[in-house]
Amino acid sequence: IRRVGKPALILSPTVTIRQQWGERFAESFLPEGAPLADYLSTNLKEPGFLTSVTYQALHAAYSRTVLEEEGEEADESEDFGGFDLIDAVRAAGVGVVCLDEAHHLRSQWQRDLEAFVEKLGDGVTIIALTPTPPYDSTREAWNRYVSLCGEIDEEIHVPQLVAEGTLCPHQDYIY
Repeated sequence: IRRVGKPALILSPTVTIRQQWGERFAESFLPEGAPLADYLSTNLKEPGFLTSVTYQALHAAYSRTVLEEEGEEADESEDFGGFDLIDAVRAAGVGVVCLDEAHHLRSQWQRDLEAFVEKLGDGVTIIALTPTPPYDSTREAWNRYVSLCGEIDEEIHVPQLVAEGTLCPHQDYIY
């Protein structure tokens, strides 16, 4: 996202992961003493340079319905009736759409996302992140995934992560 250098919309499957984007950004990139709110928004109606929302929020905004989300911090509700998502994203100058955990795109979220990206046009860079591409899906589902996310640019295999010392052990494997 930093290399592209344009405002970004980051989509995540859960509120917890959405919040982690802000935490990691603050830890790794935020200038000393700068308020996070100057750089990051979690509200589609008030986009920031980075706007981190859930796929559910995009779906609700795109279909102009009410969003009801539950999270560890608090439950959230937002009415997107009368809200024009495309206009808001264009006005914010969004040039990057980052799909976190892109393998979760197998339902209405993907259909709305496909239509949303198509309406944005060719000037938007799509970055799809996933630990597990949907290799086990049907040919049709795989083709839809690749048409949205593109071909896989790079795969990082477990031995590489072990050699680099960057493999993150999952909590369920720790005794």
